[in-house]
Amino acid sequence: MSATAPHELCEQERLLLWALQDHLPLAKRPFARWAEWLGVPDRAIAAQIAQWLQKGLITRFGPFIQVERSGGAFVLAAVAAPESALEQTIAAINAFPEVAHHYLRTHSLNCWFVIACENERAVTGVARAIEQATGYRVWLFPKEREYFVRLRLLPWTPETAPDEETLANWSGLLAQTRPAEPSETSKAEGIVPCPLTARERALLIATQAGLPCVVEPFRTVAAYLGWRETEVIETFSALMARGVVRRLGVAVNHYALGYRANAMCVWDVADAAVDAVGAWLAATGAVSHCYRRPRHLPHWRFNLFAMLHGRTRDEVEAQRARLIETCHQRFPQALTAHDALYSTRILKKSGVRLRPTAIA
Repeated sequence: MSATAPHELCEQERLLLWALQDHLPLAKRPFARWAEWLGVPDRAIAAQIAQWLQKGLITRFGPFIQVERSGGAFVLAAVAAPESALEQTIAAINAFPEVAHHYLRTHSLNCWFVIACENERAVTGVARAIEQATGYRVWLFPKEREYFVRLRLLPWTPETAPDEETLANWSGLLAQTRPAEPSETSKAEGIVPCPLTARERALLIATQAGLPCVVEPFRTVAAYLGWRETEVIETFSALMARGVVRRLGVAVNHYALGYRANAMCVWDVADAAVDAVGAWLAATGAVSHCYRRPRHLPHWRFNLFAMLHGRTRDEVEAQRARLIETCHQRFPQALTAHDALYSTRILKKSGVRLRPTAIA
């Protein structure tokens, strides 16, 4: 995949990429404040995003949907595909529009993907259809509890990092343009999902493949839907307040950015301690995702999943070793086994796709 190497980005571009991993301002001209601070026209920022998409430095620019908040289901799944049938198995899995992400990992269960559907019953149906299409069992690992989700990779190295004053000033500006966080009620576990309204569904379907890379993206979306621009902004704001949309922004191709090693770290933690361990692991700031998921005994013993990212495998292994050592110290006898499944290929990364009408 062609992409701009991290060392080829100028400081303005690195700051912009850092910002867009955090949020896109909900404003008629969302890039205006940033453009003024950077000393460039906001059309240059829109053009930069389009260029990054074309080159593969970023994979998406748009809303990041959390379907569970609207009654949907987002389930991690895996297949053990033999080398002799690997490519045809990958193609068969990727042909399903409900498959949002797909990675090849270093394990006998080597194809790991996410099935995103309108409800849990639909997930089961897609899993069975994938089994029929591939001839291999689909192992489902639904989320039992979410401890942390936030992937924000540094687009600089120690040698190319902005100075402390620049980063502090930029961070202050981002704090001013960041949309309001979901309420504690919206973030709480066990919240009753609220189905999407017809207008919310229409907006998400119109933008789920991405926002237009233009100076006034919400105006363009509004024209397509036949709405007022303020309606688009207000609807996105409401969806974010409920947690249905985690954020607006970009998804970075971490390989292209220089993060060549990422591992899905899986731990076997005593059931009585797993929530405490998960909360601690999430709070370390070392992981980008952290979930409790079911075991599949005797084939799969792990119940805590977390993602680590680094520029090299040695870097990730060092992080992992520190976390394991600290876990043993803080929670004696809680952690009984662990493994690391390294990603070797991005097979699909499209984001959630909603159908034009809800599935009953």
